[in-house]
Order: sequence, then C-alpha cells, then structure tokens
Amino acid sequence: MSDLLCVISWHKDGFWQADVFSDLDSESPEWFCTGKRGDEVWGVVNTTAQEFGGKIKFVQGYCGECAGCGCEFIKPIAECECGGDVQEYT
Repeated sequence: MSDLLCVISWHKDGFWQADVFSDLDSESPEWFCTGKRGDEVWGVVNTTAQEFGGKIKFVQGYCGECAGCGCEFIKPIAECECGGDVQEYT
C-alpha cells in the first residue's frame, strides 16, 4: 500500500475517528478506528500510525462550518466567535 491518507475527525457521538483511504474517490474508508468518548485525538493517531507505520499521511477533517464567516471547526460548537451559527456537516 502506498499513498494512504488518514482523515482524523470528530464524531458526533463524542469521540475521535480515523478513516484511511487509498482511493480518494471512494465514499467508504478501507480501514478505520475510533477512540473512546473523552479521549484525546492522539489515541486514534497512534493506533493508525502503529497499523500503517510511516506509509500514511494524516489530515484533519472538519465537522462544521460557520454560516456567518465560513470558518471550519474540528469539534462541534453551536456559535462561532463572529456570532454566526455553526452548521454541522452531514
């Protein structure tokens, strides 16, 4: 396997998730793992790194965007600093 991409994202149920893709056109990851509720993001990063070694690139996914200024957020929040509502991606 080469050119693997791991998208780290916040799951709506309160935990971090790592989704691994080799084909970015695919809607489903080839591999994934999740952390426990309340855990730090590093848990899923370390698990994925151990599984794939140095043959993977990590990127941060986003869970929502501010309707007012367009700022993207990693974890869900209700209101942006600009006062706009944050819409969760579905």
